[in-house]
Amino acid sequence: MINWIVSYPKSGNTFLRLLLGDYFYSREDNIENFQFLTNIIQYPNSKFYKNLISSKQKFYDFLYCKKFWEEHQNILKKNNPFIKTHNTLFYKEECFTNSQITKSAIYIIRDPRNVFLSMKNYLMEDDNVILDYMLGDVFRSEYPLNIKVQHTHIGNWETNYLSWQKGIFLFPIKFVKYEDLLKNTKEEFLKILLFLKDYNNFDINLDKINSVVENNTFKKLSDKELKNGFPEASYNGKSKFFDKGPDRDFKKDLPKFISDQIESRFKDTMIKLNYL
Repeated sequence: MINWIVSYPKSGNTFLRLLLGDYFYSREDNIENFQFLTNIIQYPNSKFYKNLISSKQKFYDFLYCKKFWEEHQNILKKNNPFIKTHNTLFYKEECFTNSQITKSAIYIIRDPRNVFLSMKNYLMEDDNVILDYMLGDVFRSEYPLNIKVQHTHIGNWETNYLSWQKGIFLFPIKFVKYEDLLKNTKEEFLKILLFLKDYNNFDINLDKINSVVENNTFKKLSDKELKNGFPEASYNGKSKFFDKGPDRDFKKDLPKFISDQIESRFKDTMIKLNYL
């Protein structure tokens, strides 16, 4: 069965997958080039639909693709204990997954003002394009934004989070702040592993946890990207994936008119999460 690694885009999903991938799948021959990340696939993804749909063009039709959610996840759950997604848990009244397929989910949430800056660096798009993306009801997850890829319903920063909050009665979901995971990586990662251990059969190895945390400091990840590249770097090949990390600060870098719009739109949820 599946343990979902979930987030709104640019909210820390990759950092958690690096920690989990290193803990469960890393070897000497794959640690430097990040190849262990291939063990945690993303869903939906066109290559996993190739045997279920007759035309790749159909993959760009969300209403068509969502018909295969259950069928496809029943295939994936046999060999993929961890799967990444940006999909909302609910699209209207339809659920993205269910308790017969899913063991648990971990949802990573990040201050939307820093999400904006991280997304802008990654996509190298105009401020208004990024703002429209974050405030809108988005049906895409692949880049660039001017390509209509509609296989995933992301919603906006708030609706994505609230959708998974709504699902806590379906299966266990752990919510983790990206800021806490960055600041107290060892402590938070141990909490995540203990959560997962309740629903999966594996051992907690404190020496391994120490090694994983040491291997995945932001500086080491940034250095490895410079040396070997990063397989999930921006499509444009110009922006650095591990760009600022813990040094990204909307208070210094985000224009006030953008911060004001984000805070106004997501005020209630940001207050509940202590972002305001």
